[in-house]
Amino acid sequence: MRIMRPLFSLVCFSVSAVVASAAPSAEEIISKARAKLGAEVDLSGVKKLTIVGKGTVVREDTKDEKNEFVVQFDYMEPGKRREYTLANNTTVERIIASNGLEGFEKYVNLNGQPQQQRISPLSSASVKHNLDLYYADTGFYSTPPNGKVTYEGIQTVRNKTCHTLQYRYGNGTIFKRYFDTQTFVCIAADQYQEKDPANYRRQVDEGEFLASTKETDSKTGKTTEKPSRPGGILFPKTSIIYDKDGKEISRVEYTDVSVNGIIPDSVFAYPMP
Repeated sequence: MRIMRPLFSLVCFSVSAVVASAAPSAEEIISKARAKLGAEVDLSGVKKLTIVGKGTVVREDTKDEKNEFVVQFDYMEPGKRREYTLANNTTVERIIASNGLEGFEKYVNLNGQPQQQRISPLSSASVKHNLDLYYADTGFYSTPPNGKVTYEGIQTVRNKTCHTLQYRYGNGTIFKRYFDTQTFVCIAADQYQEKDPANYRRQVDEGEFLASTKETDSKTGKTTEKPSRPGGILFPKTSIIYDKDGKEISRVEYTDVSVNGIIPDSVFAYPMP
């Protein structure tokens, strides 16, 4: 699956000539792009999702030194999202609650004696943005709830002729996704806030692997594979993030994906000091 992470940048692209034949509708493009990821019964059946990866980030204050980190994303219906990172012996958790109205950040310095930590609530705007990211990350290109998708014509992106779809999410987050006109694979995605359209980030995915869709028995805890599609759902192997000037600022290599596996409700609970 080509999940578009919440960091992206604008890279220069050129507008190609409009083809003579009628352009497909946004719905047709979405349908074909989703089919590249997996069977519809699997995509629509995702209720829980965990994505684990390791990556590097380039910091301007360290003269392009690359710092390593590990990251884990957890998602659970309805609207729960947790982002956990570990870098330089400091952990950061960013969580939105199931009602989409509450959220917090938790910082822990593992070198502290005792461990130093800080918990602070997310602003209303940040909670709403993270809720948009929940639907963007788990929607598999589908039209977002309380949002819309608009076809914006054909553009050339990364030397590929692409259909451009603008995804407008319910709380002001906008994604532009570029789908190859021949294969309907997503070539890149730009993300920005409606209030700040000049601040683009672009994500480009490379490689791919198949993650099996699973079913977990709530009583026994036993997990079994679903046979609806051999191999499960298609995910990217690596995501690369560029700033608006085309400079790479981070990349993540995904090491594990669990679909409909076990995620305790406790990971979304407000942490105690």
